Amino acid sequence: MIKFAFSRRDSSPPHGFELGDIVVDGSEGVADSRGHVPDRGMMVYVTLVALVDGARKLLEAKGRHSFELVGTGSSFSLVFLTNPKTSSIHVRSNGNIGSAKYSDFKAAVWDAATEFVDANPLETTDPVHDDLANALRRVNPRP
Repeated sequence: MIKFAFSRRDSSPPHGFELGDIVVDGSEGVADSRGHVPDRGMMVYVTLVALVDGARKLLEAKGRHSFELVGTGSSFSLVFLTNPKTSSIHVRSNGNIGSAKYSDFKAAVWDAATEFVDANPLETTDPVHDDLANALRRVNPRP
């Protein structure tokens, strides 16, 4: 099982290019962008768009594929590898994090993204708002 969590660093109203962090927790380890020198914080909303879009493309691909997510403006990275034989995706960073079945992975990305966006909504005039809304619309498991 894989679990994602996103956070903002700023308490002011949300904006699309603000810094934030991601934590990815799995059965084999944890990847956390917080507390590193140099700082691994990222433009959290832009990175969220990249994760949602990348996960969708990875799940739509046939056969073995991979996707590397690099936090926008950061050195933090995650690698996602599909295994069609087990219908699962393996996640690693500086070590193994864990694996999840395709449906569980999609749900983990969706749940973390919508939880973060619902708690920290962007104004509709924000330059990142439409990209984020469109990315979420394309992966919505409940159309």
